[in-house]
Amino acid sequence: MQEYMKISNTYNYQPYEGIINNQPSMTVPDQTLTLRQILDRYARGLPLGGTNESPIFDEEETNEGIDIRTLDLSEVHELTQQRVNELNALKSEYDKKRRTSSERAEAIAKQQAEEIEQLKAKLSEFAK
Repeated sequence: MQEYMKISNTYNYQPYEGIINNQPSMTVPDQTLTLRQILDRYARGLPLGGTNESPIFDEEETNEGIDIRTLDLSEVHELTQQRVNELNALKSEYDKKRRTSSERAEAIAKQQAEEIEQLKAKLSEFAK
């Protein structure tokens, strides 16, 4: 037997009864800050809460680019040409995909128009 998806609407809605929590609360008292305290800590440059540890950044991920200040003019020109070539390749790929999708849409529209014309012809023959 096949199972069908259950659809809930205004006519067959049954509210969820929820869960009752009888466990003791895990909140720690006096760990919240008022808005004034948060703004004061922000203005003084103090941590706003959470961890007091400084974040660790991976050098390989964040240092993908090249420091352009250390390059000479020929290297800057070469990098610029590489980026221009990459950009042109991406643009041509985008245009190609866009062109093929529009051609597909035109072909489908043309096929549907032909089917409509055929149905009209059959209908006119049937009406005679």
